[in-house]
Amino acid sequence: MKTARDRIFGVTAVVIACIVSIVICSGCDKSGDNPTLPPTVITENDAADIIGSSLSDSMGTYGLAAQFKAAAGVVKSGHPISVDTVVTISSPVLGDFFYAYTFHFVYAYGYPEDSMVFRYTSRGDCRTPYLVSTDSVSAVLKFTHITTQDSEYVVNGNYTRKGSHVLKTREKHQFTSIITDTLENINVNRATGQVDFGIAIINVSGQASDGASFSFSGTLTFTGYRQATLIMNDLVYWIDLDSGSVTPAELKR
Repeated sequence: MKTARDRIFGVTAVVIACIVSIVICSGCDKSGDNPTLPPTVITENDAADIIGSSLSDSMGTYGLAAQFKAAAGVVKSGHPISVDTVVTISSPVLGDFFYAYTFHFVYAYGYPEDSMVFRYTSRGDCRTPYLVSTDSVSAVLKFTHITTQDSEYVVNGNYTRKGSHVLKTREKHQFTSIITDTLENINVNRATGQVDFGIAIINVSGQASDGASFSFSGTLTFTGYRQATLIMNDLVYWIDLDSGSVTPAELKR
């Protein structure tokens, strides 16, 4: 026969066992309730979108193609000898494309005299159907063959664009980037200011909003008719230099 003391001891043991179970469970791994999200993956497609945006003409985001055309216009005019000026350039507020940038231009005839060097920086914002960006740019463009009768100027130089972006397509990633272009013998039409042919070696790197990093390198070929092709990691993209829009090559077949 159990005594009162035995019954009290039994109840106490059950209570202690329950408390221990609660403590153990409270320390259990709760990763099932709050799973760790995988890092953001910035793909070649994402990188191609911001590269295309950096290249477009005044119809798009006033990128590198617009600068080739503006500089060619200055060379063609034959003056002035040197300029150091700040201008603000913006697109109409309405429409799918919008940009507003402040540019600091410095340009002068170089040596030998058959060249002109354009240096510029810019800072501002742009919006397209596929992204929103805040960017800063620095570039050096050296035009040669400016006093000959050639139908094209030859441009060499470099272009760097730093920015923060929000994509409107696919996974709608947010990330920062640095794009560097090494421009090699870019042929700019003397009459139109359009790029007829040339090569740019492009490097792009940055970080997603969660800190995940990315880096890609590629070759851009200006093919004329306001078009270019970009190759990154054996993937090919077609770029419309008017708008900066990018289409993977397999979608154009």
